[in-house]
Amino acid sequence: MDRRDVEPMTGCTKISAGCDHCYAYTLAQTKTRETYLRHLPVKDTPENRAEPFAPRFWEERLFKPYTWRTPKRVFVNSMSDVFHAHFSVEQIQRVFEVMNDNLQHQFQVLTKRPERAARLSEYLTFTPNIWIGTSIENMEVARRADALEVQIIERTQ
Repeated sequence: MDRRDVEPMTGCTKISAGCDHCYAYTLAQTKTRETYLRHLPVKDTPENRAEPFAPRFWEERLFKPYTWRTPKRVFVNSMSDVFHAHFSVEQIQRVFEVMNDNLQHQFQVLTKRPERAARLSEYLTFTPNIWIGTSIENMEVARRADALEVQIIERTQ
């Protein structure tokens, strides 16, 4: 199965040691800097407008999976975290609607914020083609797995 990325959200804030060497941050400060700075951040402040890694929502990027003719394995938001606090429930729901509409593709969602994912899970539909996971860089954040298992995985079975 072909692999693709879809980036309807970009930007993040560091929350743990697993963020210390973030490739997405490095790319936002270098290669994608000018592109990001031309797009308004979701929290529109002068500081965020000047920061290329401030969270941004790209509505036009949502439609990419509808154009693929053959099934794909899709990494969602390699340049962000779907469950970052700056993204509204409505924005997250838009991402899930696209995944729910495209059952032929497998969507991989990786988050360092499974607690927020768990809190929002009652507002989201987790179809079987959505694979959700979390980063666990050390035992200090191992609780992230529990948040996914108890709140999301059990709820969707």
